[in-house]
Amino acid sequence: MSKFSVLSILFISLRLYANEPSIALLHSIYNNYFLEFRVQNYHFHCRPYGVIALDKLLDNANVNSVCKERLQSFYRADPDSKDFTRNLLSVEQGYHLEFKEKGCALYASGQKTLSQMLLENGLAIIEINFQDKEFQSLFEESQRRAQSKRAGFWSDDVLKSCIYELYKEMP
Repeated sequence: MSKFSVLSILFISLRLYANEPSIALLHSIYNNYFLEFRVQNYHFHCRPYGVIALDKLLDNANVNSVCKERLQSFYRADPDSKDFTRNLLSVEQGYHLEFKEKGCALYASGQKTLSQMLLENGLAIIEINFQDKEFQSLFEESQRRAQSKRAGFWSDDVLKSCIYELYKEMP
């Protein structure tokens, strides 16, 4: 491995560890919850900070089959919701990221994070026991807006009750 490669990896690792803002190239979008970025030859995964996206709930073993089916039918009825992040972001474009302990604050549109946009569209809920002075009120306001306009899963009473139940059960 060349000296430049080692120094590049060390620099990137230090920036990730220091939680400093970075610009990274979006390499791949798996779903609304799981993204892959790269900086030079270093690839890393990033999840929206402070939220639980509906995609993540589909993968959760605690979700009963009725709720999973309801969520899948929600996505079938509104495919744009399933592809929200794919429609919003562009692969091979650079994005400003702030690395947090359990995800990335990805600035998707100016000062607005992907997490906020998922919340506003009813495609995510705020993580249980989420505490971050910088983002707490922004996320709560985004979630309230989605609830009041019955966006995303907030428009489906059965799905909403499934998510409330799951929310109570999660650690």
